[in-house]
This record gives sequence, C-alpha cells and structure tokens, in this order.
Amino acid sequence: MSVAGVTVFPWAEYMVTNRNSGTSTGQSQKILSSAGIDMDNVLHLSPETEELKHILDSHQTGYILRVHTIEDLNDLTVLLFGKPLLMRINLVHTEVSSKYSADKISIWEGDFACVLNASHRQVRSQMEWALKQAENHLDKGDKFSIEIELGDVVEGWYLQSLDLFSGCDDFHSTKTRNSRLILTNHTPFNHCFDCRPKWWLCLGPCWLVTAPVYYVYRRLTCSDLKLKIKAPVTSLPGARRKSMNSESSQNCIVVNYKKEGTVSCRLAPNRSQTSELSTYGSMMEQSGV
Repeated sequence: MSVAGVTVFPWAEYMVTNRNSGTSTGQSQKILSSAGIDMDNVLHLSPETEELKHILDSHQTGYILRVHTIEDLNDLTVLLFGKPLLMRINLVHTEVSSKYSADKISIWEGDFACVLNASHRQVRSQMEWALKQAENHLDKGDKFSIEIELGDVVEGWYLQSLDLFSGCDDFHSTKTRNSRLILTNHTPFNHCFDCRPKWWLCLGPCWLVTAPVYYVYRRLTCSDLKLKIKAPVTSLPGARRKSMNSESSQNCIVVNYKKEGTVSCRLAPNRSQTSELSTYGSMMEQSGV
C-alpha cells in the first residue's frame, strides 16, 4: 500500500503503538505499517526532538520553525522531506441537537496524530512552494511568516468519517488547535485580531481601534503567506479497538491519556463499556430549555 499524503488517527493509538510507551502491540503496529506508516521513522514536531530543538518553538496555534539564513532553510528542507512529519492536533466538535430550541449541546474534545508525508507528490508540490517563498524573502532580506495549515484537512476528515452533516434540526461545528506549521524569520501573525463574532458582541469598539492598527503595522513590517494543505487523507478507524476487542477476547482495554503525554490502560470486563469517547477523548453535555 502506498503512503498517503496525510494520515490521521487518535493520539491514544500513537501512544499505544509507540515503542517508548512500553505498551506497543504487534497487531496495532502491523495495522499502522499496512498503511505505510513506520512510527519509528517519523519526525515528531516537538521541541524535545533532537533534530528540531534548535529551530522549533511551540505556539498557541501550532509549531514555529525559525530560519534566518539560506543555510538554515536548506537544512530544514532536508528534514521536512526526509521523514514524515508527526503533529499532535487537538479537535473540538460542538453539536447542537436542535438548532432552534437548543435543548441539547454536546462538546467532544480529543487529540489526533496527524502524519504529513512531504514526499507525497501532492504535498511535496505545496511544501516546495512554501519553501521557495521563504527563499525569495531571505534573498531580499525581508521579514516573512508562512503558515502551513492542516486544520481544514483534519476537520474535513473528521466530519466525513463520522458522516456528520448539518441539517434543519442539528448543527455541527469543528475547531482545531495546534494545526499550523509556521515558517518564519520574524514573529507569527497574531490571530487574536481575526474578525470573530465575540469581538463584535463584546469588544466591538476595541477591535475597531486595535485591529486596523495591527494589520497596517503587520503589512508594513512582514509578508504573511498562508498555505492550506490539500491532499488525500487516510485514517485507521478503530485500529486499536479491532485488535483489542476481538470476538475471542473477554476483556477490552480502554486507553486514557492526558495532555502531558502520559498514557494508561485499564481492563473493562464488559465490551459495551468502551466507546470512541471514553477511548479517544472526553465529552460533556449541556441541556437547555
């Protein structure tokens, strides 16, 4: 099977199959390998990664890769195209069961592992464009910030895989965090000034005063470019659950993970006690009148 451009699966699945967690299962590793993913040969976008710790910073919207010279850019190019890139993306799904009466609101939140294969033909052409833009700005001595966005890809995959579509009596919305890869020799664009409903409802006058000033300042001091990755997405739906919850098994394993990266497993004597929510994330419900 050929390697996909983007592969998305629950972060708990990565924690279980990662050898360093000490809980790797041969079956899960085999399922990932069948999708063309070798989890021992990915470049984890984390400041703790040895190859990236000198240029990578965590940011509230994603990951910052800092380049100041052509040599830095050449080194980064080798890294980006040398291995698939692993990103930890947080997704929040809000569902209103009745849009008009708002009698029930469900909010689901969970983390997903997103593997971006920069050697894939479609992804490579987009990444090469971004790197070329960075090279042009470095040659001119200009400040730049290039945002490579994977949020749309993950959100589209999530809604399609769960067959969720907004109708007359329900409403679905998704939002991703940590889904941007920011290539810059300056500072990232501050998205807190993006035009959002909360600004108009609560801070309208403040936004009208501060946002235009920031936009003008940013336009004069830095070139901001955006690239939304478009590529075919594959996933591993229920890979761990299929391997753990076989018909011959009397017990099921529920995986719980925390944002710090730790993972724990427990046995559930009843298979019905497991669910996508308890396994892959958390959910809260709010009922209204």
